[in-house]
Amino acid sequence: MAEAQIILSHSRESGIVAIASGERYPWANTALAESGFRRDDDGVWHLPADGTQSTVVDLVTCAKQHRTSVHTSKRRFIGDTAGDLARLLPGRWNASVEIYSHPAWQEDLVPWIWDSGELGRGLQSERIPFAATLTDAVHGTTGRAAQALTDRYLPVYEQAVHARQTAEIAAALGDIRSEHDTWQAMKASGRYSDATPLSAAALGAATEMFLDHSWRRFLTVLDHAPTLLDRCRPATSSWPDDAAALSRLADAVIDAEALVDDMVHGGSVPEQERRARAGSAIETWLAEGETFLRQARISAPHRRPALPVTAPALPLAAVRPALHGP
Repeated sequence: MAEAQIILSHSRESGIVAIASGERYPWANTALAESGFRRDDDGVWHLPADGTQSTVVDLVTCAKQHRTSVHTSKRRFIGDTAGDLARLLPGRWNASVEIYSHPAWQEDLVPWIWDSGELGRGLQSERIPFAATLTDAVHGTTGRAAQALTDRYLPVYEQAVHARQTAEIAAALGDIRSEHDTWQAMKASGRYSDATPLSAAALGAATEMFLDHSWRRFLTVLDHAPTLLDRCRPATSSWPDDAAALSRLADAVIDAEALVDDMVHGGSVPEQERRARAGSAIETWLAEGETFLRQARISAPHRRPALPVTAPALPLAAVRPALHGP
């Protein structure tokens, strides 16, 4: 990734907006300023209303001169999302955008995220160049707003995350299975796909390549499966006998996580041992992954029951809403 980037988004209210990012973000700021963009108090750059398409073209040219890459976000501008959420909350709320141009700045978000699992890992491994905050403008409504978030926003968020995690695992297993079938066919025939004879050395190399590629893809399963496995309740499903398969899948995840831990903290793991341990976990998931997927798909979090009117309001302090952008 370039040391300086410009992220372009489209705002419903402001048109084309831009964020400067990267360890050398001042280069991006210079390119934006020289190209006619104007920066607001939040640090978001805006293309003036009287600008034309040529201004964006000029930005790309100018950015190259300042060793800055330009990227277009596929998501709506986070400021619009935060504004929409603010309008739906009880009381009056102000929405603002926070810019984390330098990668180290995003660590400011750590105390405020409500999920120490995937969000926490994402914050450590993914680039978060900006977020949005909501601030109460009329005191006394934070409790009702927190309840609205708890009853409406978070359940929808959790359901969306569950669906995405399930889809990510399904895609990963599909990719691994495709490579596995190709490898098995090659091994059975003793030939490449073009019918060229396959030597023992070449078969060994193909096996190592399959295991290496599959392991990298299997890391997606390790990232998402533990949370989803915890939600599965086969005894209350139409397939109570799935419990045994889910137990084997969970054991495979534990073994694979131990392998990751050994590789990261335990020093070097011999290649033959690493591939054997990885291959065992992958084979288990290939054999019984469909069982997991059908259980995961019926285990999505349900809408939480609304709190009684007499129940104490939940404070917002512990769950400062930070909406993450790309």
